[in-house]
Amino acid sequence: MSQSLPQLSSHLLKELQEVPLPEAVPWWPQTLGWQVLMLAALLWGVVWLSRWGRRWWRARYRREGLATLQRLKGCALAQQITELQQLMSLMVRYAYPEATPPARHGLGWLSFLDETGQSEFSKGPGLAWQRALFQPRQAWQIDAEQMLAVLAQAELWIRCHPGCRHG
Repeated sequence: MSQSLPQLSSHLLKELQEVPLPEAVPWWPQTLGWQVLMLAALLWGVVWLSRWGRRWWRARYRREGLATLQRLKGCALAQQITELQQLMSLMVRYAYPEATPPARHGLGWLSFLDETGQSEFSKGPGLAWQRALFQPRQAWQIDAEQMLAVLAQAELWIRCHPGCRHG
């Protein structure tokens, strides 16, 4: 009985015909309208990606400036005062190479920073920060809390100034 069973099943399977598989669906659309639409979408994607990459590349100085500013928040007051001045000077030189501020210190410098960004350096502790650059430590009229306010203004300026025109 066990020998006739395999013969019987192979006899039944002989009669079966294989079902033909349907043709694979192509990834590329077949009609011209969809092809044009897909090419337009691809072109838009390439343009958007290149603009995003260019904007990302141009903003690298902002990222570096913000990282330096975060590092400064943990430093001593004297180091914060001098290095913030250097950082802001570098940021302005990179972002506005054609602009010549009246000076790189004092009220004119603070006014320039206020005009180019959404900051208020010339009001409040910004003046004390600028005075501390040229006064002996005993004559400083700025404390750590005021310096944190100046650092916050610097962060606002770095984030919000209109930005560089090259790159």
